[in-house]
Amino acid sequence: MTAQVGGDHVVVSPDHFGAGLVTFTIANLSESPVRFTLSGPKHAATPPIQPGVPANMKLDLPQGSYQASAGQGAQSVPVKVGPERTSSRNKLQLP
Repeated sequence: MTAQVGGDHVVVSPDHFGAGLVTFTIANLSESPVRFTLSGPKHAATPPIQPGVPANMKLDLPQGSYQASAGQGAQSVPVKVGPERTSSRNKLQLP
């Protein structure tokens, strides 16, 4: 998952995905440090991210509706986490 933080906006892509282990790669495109925050059934936030510096946040997210935001004055955006994704672990792939 990617998140871009601008001066007054946040963009998360994709904005809906299945529950489970997720890594957000966050780009701070603003001119000041920001904290990326995810609020919902599980809450998490990054330490301050410096301008122009990417950051990662790894979470095990349960199903539910979330809001992603960053910094004061930035508009929050909805993020939908659906049912848990099926795993292909221990499944043999045949040609």
